[in-house]
Parts: sequence; structure tokens; C-alpha cells
Amino acid sequence: MKKIVSMVVIMLFAVSCTTQNVSVDFDRSANFNQFRTYSFASSTSHINELDSARIYQALQQQLSLKAMHWSEHNADISIVVEPSEYTTTKSNSSVGLGVGTGGRGFGGGLSVGIPITSKQLNQEYVVSMYKDNGMVWQGILTIRSGTNLSPEAKSQQVRKGVEKLLKNYPPR
Repeated sequence: MKKIVSMVVIMLFAVSCTTQNVSVDFDRSANFNQFRTYSFASSTSHINELDSARIYQALQQQLSLKAMHWSEHNADISIVVEPSEYTTTKSNSSVGLGVGTGGRGFGGGLSVGIPITSKQLNQEYVVSMYKDNGMVWQGILTIRSGTNLSPEAKSQQVRKGVEKLLKNYPPR
């Protein structure tokens, strides 16, 4: 039982350490109510197959909730996903120097922080929708998280990010 509780706490901590940002732009003259089917077009960028499967599965799930269905041929819109990812290293260390006077004299101090570094995985997914070779909608999902997330935590953060990305789709 303790093991299960500790795993849940670790999972919640890992998921809570992620940051998701979204931005959306769309063609104001497009009639999004006419789009009922979609297909995925190939992109030039590549990420690993597992992350690729996560993003496409999350998109299909959210679009089906919006009454849109995947169609291999003659789809109303074509969706292109351009993923990219990179890691950054964050350093949380500092040195401080202080000088001051007290009630009876002069004093000083020196503070040195312990160097703490952590790696952060930054993933960006640019999701573009095209109608007749013209872009009608574009959303950018940026996810920042630790590099040691479990597969379940990665899937959950992608699902939540895509849900956030398509929250106001179709635009009104």
C-alpha cells in the first residue's frame, strides 16, 4: 500500500512539474462548421515513434469529441504536425555576499549556494490545418518537463496539452 501511495505522489509531482503553453491563430473568413473530416499529411520533422504516436492519438481523440472523423481520402482538411524537441540545462546556484552592522559592531557574511542542475525537455508541436492548400488554423503547443518522465506521464501531458490546444476549436 505504501508503494502505491508513493508512486501516486511521485506521478503527481512529475506531472505537476510540466509547463504547457498554447497559442492559436485562424482564418477569420473560414467556415469551420463545414469541416467534418480530416487527414494527416506527412511532415518534414521527425521525433521518435512513441512521441509521434502520442500526439497523433491525442489529436484523433480530441477531434472525435469535436464531431470530426479521420478520412484517408477526400478529407475536408489536411492536418500537418511539425514537432521539435530539445533539452536545456537549468542551474540553480548562487553566491551572495552581505555586510552590515548590528547592535554592537560590524558584521559580515558570505553565502554560497549548492550547484543544482537539472535537465529539461522542451517539446513543441505546431499543428496546422489546411483547406485547398491554404492554412485555415494553426496551433502551437509547447511542453516543458523533466527528462525522466514515465511513459504514462508523457502520454498524460500530451493529452492535456492537446485538449488545451483544441479547447476553443472550432473558433466562433
